[in-house]
Order: sequence, then C-alpha cells, then structure tokens
Amino acid sequence: MKIIAFLLLVMIAFSCHKPVAAANNAKLDELADRTCQAISIRQQRFALANKIRFTQDSLTNLKLKGDSRRLQARLKDYMLLKDSLLKSSLALADNIRLQLDSLVPYGDKGAQKRFTASLDSLLAKKGCIAK
Repeated sequence: MKIIAFLLLVMIAFSCHKPVAAANNAKLDELADRTCQAISIRQQRFALANKIRFTQDSLTNLKLKGDSRRLQARLKDYMLLKDSLLKSSLALADNIRLQLDSLVPYGDKGAQKRFTASLDSLLAKKGCIAK
C-alpha cells in the first residue's frame, strides 16, 4: 500500500512539473513581448520629446503669426500624443511589474541572473534589445 501511494505521489509530482515549466515559458514569452512593446513606446516618447522641444524652440524664435499658429497647433497635437503615450506606457509598466513579481524568484540571486539572461536572450531573438 505504501509503495502504491509513493508511486502515485511521484507520478503526480512529475505530471505537475512539466506544465509549470511550459507555463513559465509562455509567461516569459509574453513578458518579452510586453518588454519589446515598452521599448518601442520609450523610443516613441523620446522622439516625441525631441519634436516638442524643437517646436517650442521654433515658437520662441519665430516672428510671423501664421507660422506661430501652425506651430502652436502642432504643439497641441504633440501634447495630446504625449498624454496618450504616457498612459499606455504606465499601464504597460504596471503589467510588466506584476508579471515580473510572479516570475522572478526573490531569494535566489543565481535564479534571478538566469532569468535575466533568458529574458535578454529572448529579447535578442525577437530583435528588440533594450539600449
């Protein structure tokens, strides 16, 4: 009887172990996709910030009213886009943080390094390496 119980316990342990690894791989892939999206949004935010600075500098150095109205309208559009990018960036950051909390082991530094290495490898395969 004890042997049967032990064999059942071993079979349950093996059967539960494999889906967890597959689930973690799926979660890691999803995290990599979200991280790629976050990198893309960050690059868009930097490009938009440069456009805003350029437009503001042009407005301060401008003498013609027609150009001033056009630049002010463009600046208004940039500010709306900035708010949209900021909201999506913050929501994505919250999702990534929650997902990291569920995936990264806190106590084991070696496991953390292996996790970071595997995430970096997956990001490189997807073509979106953080700079």
